[in-house]
Amino acid sequence: MKFLVVICILCICFDVISTKKTRQILGGRYNTKTKKIEIDVTYGGCSGHKFKLEHGPCASSLPPQCITTLIDTTGDDPCAKITRETVSFSLKQAGFKGEHFRGAHITVKGAGDSSAEFTLPKKKKQ
Repeated sequence: MKFLVVICILCICFDVISTKKTRQILGGRYNTKTKKIEIDVTYGGCSGHKFKLEHGPCASSLPPQCITTLIDTTGDDPCAKITRETVSFSLKQAGFKGEHFRGAHITVKGAGDSSAEFTLPKKKKQ
């Protein structure tokens, strides 16, 4: 019985520690006019959530291939409304600033199997 209780406690703790607030991604792109990464996202809660991109590995290929995760940094939101919005990040905010990331293929992961893929521009426009 003690063993079962310990296993249950470990499972709950692991779930709490490992669960980051990812949200369902509907699409994404690099907007060449605004020079920003745009991610279409849906979540349960009222509008006004804050998001960040958390980097995973980048393959040392040419061009680089990077995986990042969209994280909802908003605290608890008891609102049951389903909200859809487009969140945007500058390349600097997203951590993709510098020569190395020109032409990089980016995969942004969300909840479940949701993701968005796009390629950053190869050349800096004058």
